[in-house]
Amino acid sequence: MFVPEQDYEETRSLNQDLTFSYTESVFSKLHLDWGVPQMKTLGILSGEGIYTCLGLLLSDQCPHIIKAAAFSGTDQSAFQDRREFSGSLLKQVDDAYAFLDMRNEKSAEFEGLHRFDRQAYPAEALREALLNAVIHRDYAYSAGTLISCYADRIEIVSVGGLVQGFSMKDILMGVSACRNPKLANIFYRLDMVEAYGTGLRKILNAYRGCPAEQLFQTTEKVFKVTLPRITGAESFREPVSSFRYDYARTNEDKVLSLFSTRDLISRLDAEQITGLSSASTVRLLRRLVEMKLLGITGSGKNTRYYRRYPDHD
Repeated sequence: MFVPEQDYEETRSLNQDLTFSYTESVFSKLHLDWGVPQMKTLGILSGEGIYTCLGLLLSDQCPHIIKAAAFSGTDQSAFQDRREFSGSLLKQVDDAYAFLDMRNEKSAEFEGLHRFDRQAYPAEALREALLNAVIHRDYAYSAGTLISCYADRIEIVSVGGLVQGFSMKDILMGVSACRNPKLANIFYRLDMVEAYGTGLRKILNAYRGCPAEQLFQTTEKVFKVTLPRITGAESFREPVSSFRYDYARTNEDKVLSLFSTRDLISRLDAEQITGLSSASTVRLLRRLVEMKLLGITGSGKNTRYYRRYPDHD
């Protein structure tokens, strides 16, 4: 049965036997409270204590999935890898981004004492395209979100198209038309998105000079983002520890710069040098660990981070 998109989040979940182990762990890592009062405030539980469809999306029993595949060429004739990500949408996002990051080849070169990093795809564009597909898709349909990695591009396809009554031109001009505002609010609270309605513009900014119609395609029921591979493009040749490029990369370098004077750092050290909130700092440090740029020693209040170097640990 089709449920109008504006009512989906508040609709009673048919499955009331839900668990939230992954979502609860994310809240715990960010030192955010998780309990019945918070679940009601967020819209996971109704005022009567009934799980909503929003709760279903964040539960371990979420019926929607992300399907990902990698191909060796520019078409689907030769598979390299195929995955399906399930569980809470928060888990799916983490797993899908790890899949994408594995295929975002990184290299470095030096000119004198200056190091320049290259990536096959702008990391921010990958992140925003994935988050956009998960947050803004239409969950009244059962079709999965699709990720396809080719030799020359990455495509991310979600069902639902644009919110009824809005055009692509409206969205690119900054109009915030959110299909799932409560879901978007949760991602915002978890510091996974900075503000509503900015994702597509961030992708355009990452691909300066590339026409929007080459990056975004939409029909009544489908939205597709195509990210071209840009390895070798001079505009993505970025000096480490420079303040001339994107916000996330600058904060990564600020954290790494701490190791010029010490062997171990704490979360508070990273928080002070970046000016980020505690939640944002935790996510930044986690990302650096996943990128194998940092290692962890200790636990709890005694957790410390050390610098990792290729082939040295």
